[in-house]
Amino acid sequence: GVIFSSGTTGEPKAIMRNSFSILSEVIQWIIELRLQRETTFLIPRPLYYTGGFILMYSTLFAGGRVDLLDDISSESVLKYIKKETTDWSFIVPSVIREMNANVNANGIKMSKNVLTMGSPIYYSEKKVFYEKFKCDLIEVWGNSEGLGTITEPSDLFKHPYSIGRPFFTDFLDIETDCNKREGVLFGISDNKFSEYIEKPELTRNVLRDGFIFSEDIGYKDDNGYFYLTGRVNDIIVINGIKVFPTDIEKIVLKEKEV
Repeated sequence: GVIFSSGTTGEPKAIMRNSFSILSEVIQWIIELRLQRETTFLIPRPLYYTGGFILMYSTLFAGGRVDLLDDISSESVLKYIKKETTDWSFIVPSVIREMNANVNANGIKMSKNVLTMGSPIYYSEKKVFYEKFKCDLIEVWGNSEGLGTITEPSDLFKHPYSIGRPFFTDFLDIETDCNKREGVLFGISDNKFSEYIEKPELTRNVLRDGFIFSEDIGYKDDNGYFYLTGRVNDIIVINGIKVFPTDIEKIVLKEKEV
């Protein structure tokens, strides 16, 4: 199969994944989310690869039911959950922010579990959503090339700022220089991609000796949980000091006017 990436890690690209890689990812989701017969999953459209198509396929493969929404907006999600209940909902971080700010939770029965991925989400935003809608919130980090991490519901309190531990199909680590704590996240996965179509140089840069090198920078704690601090392309050097936009954003978001 060929996945056309949105280009969040650079220029848009077509990613080749073989059938074993795709099937391995389906089985991964079934086990990690404990999908089974009669599991119900709410998935808004458009069907992005992991945050849509693979979640849908995994649920159906396990014998469950998928309810597709016409769009990914908070209005569409709210209209559905006021009438129906599901075991799982896939809600992107931007919609979580909208629901935190604008939705009255009285009378709303959210899905038992909410899975979010696709862009960074702060601990404070996850905590507000959890307290407001009384549901478990699972965060996933990953890329279409195959690597990924996932949190457990209790990680909101045990590892509040973490993107979780690697999927059981993956090995993940930090590439660092001079024994520094932070570095590029890299690893190997049963779900790994084969190549970027017609981009051999980019393939060689990202897929080296079987390992996948992401463009995300972070560190790992003693429990094997990973934390993001920035992206390779987002580093700003000021007077010889490396600054990440996410550090600035955390300060700016504390202002009431923002």
